[in-house]
Amino acid sequence: MNNFLAWSGGSIPPALHAVTTTPAAMLGLEGVKGSLAPGADADLVVLSDHSGDADGCPKLVVDEVWKFGVKVFSAAGLETGDGTGNGTSSKPG
Repeated sequence: MNNFLAWSGGSIPPALHAVTTTPAAMLGLEGVKGSLAPGADADLVVLSDHSGDADGCPKLVVDEVWKFGVKVFSAAGLETGDGTGNGTSSKPG
């Protein structure tokens, strides 16, 4: 996404469409991937906009990744130092 934004000079909404809906359609996976439609796989990437660099280009950071409705990555988990990246502690108790 960040490379796409930097190279195209575009804004976030059309860039998201270009990397989600368009590839899904090209692969024949419309309605299954690349959208939030009912019946689609519950795959999500939660992004934060960290724009404001000197170059003025939007910058996105991955906050969470969900696969089939299950969180498989959380940046918050990395901040806790547990090393799992999923926001849970691997320590007993």
